[in-house]
Amino acid sequence: MAAVLPQALPGEGGVCKSRIAIEYAYRHRNKYDVIWWVPAERPAGILASLIELGDRLDLDVGNEVISAVPKVRDALRAGIPYGNWLLVFDNAENPETVRDYSPEEGSGKVLITSVTRSGA
Repeated sequence: MAAVLPQALPGEGGVCKSRIAIEYAYRHRNKYDVIWWVPAERPAGILASLIELGDRLDLDVGNEVISAVPKVRDALRAGIPYGNWLLVFDNAENPETVRDYSPEEGSGKVLITSVTRSGA
């Protein structure tokens, strides 16, 4: 199984990182089975978005964060039901803050927009 190497798009606020990520997702939409936008400013936004993704993947995630995130990560890693996926973590404090929420293996891609460069 291939490692998922997150790609970070760092830069100061207001330099259109999110717009670049949107454009990338739009231009490459035919390469992915699912593209999921994750607002990453706060952990609560990340968790809510991943629970919604779990519902979209027809996983029985409920609202329990402790079980929802691992179920979503495992499904993406395994490619069930989508083998080619793109997760966009938008506006993360830094790439490290989303590491625990994204799969480390699988056939998908992770794009992170962030104010700082550290991590990924």
